[in-house]
Amino acid sequence: MDDLLARAATERGEVDYFEDLSKLQLNNIFKGKIMNEWNNRWTNDSKGTLIFEVFPKMSLGRIRSNFFLNQIVSGHGAIPTFQHQRFGRMDVCHCGDLGTIDHIIRVCPLLKDIISGYEFLLRNRTRRELILDYYSSKLLSRLMEMYFKLYMNSMVVCISPCI
Repeated sequence: MDDLLARAATERGEVDYFEDLSKLQLNNIFKGKIMNEWNNRWTNDSKGTLIFEVFPKMSLGRIRSNFFLNQIVSGHGAIPTFQHQRFGRMDVCHCGDLGTIDHIIRVCPLLKDIISGYEFLLRNRTRRELILDYYSSKLLSRLMEMYFKLYMNSMVVCISPCI
């Protein structure tokens, strides 16, 4: 009888042996599958292009960031072009030019006191390079913080007469 079962087992196309996997092995398998799915979505999605410019490959690693730097990375927040796109507000900066992220961090005359000392740094580097560099990211945070204060002060002026 054993010979018949052994012979039958060699003639099967698949093996019916199952090895118990540890919890750690299962976690690693599932984590790999989740990461692959996440990476496929990340690289094939048409949304989040500003973030994709800075982080072309998704990662579980952490970065230095704060409220103001996140606005530059994502393009969301007190940036006039975002406010126009999302809420129908004016898309011009307080200086009168189109209020893009690059305008705010590179050429806005309202921030010229800060920008002027760092023009060489801001002009010759991509936004990705600026964000990933520790000292440049501090500068970007400071620029966005100053612009945010200008933005919030203008919102108070616009809202207060209506109250």
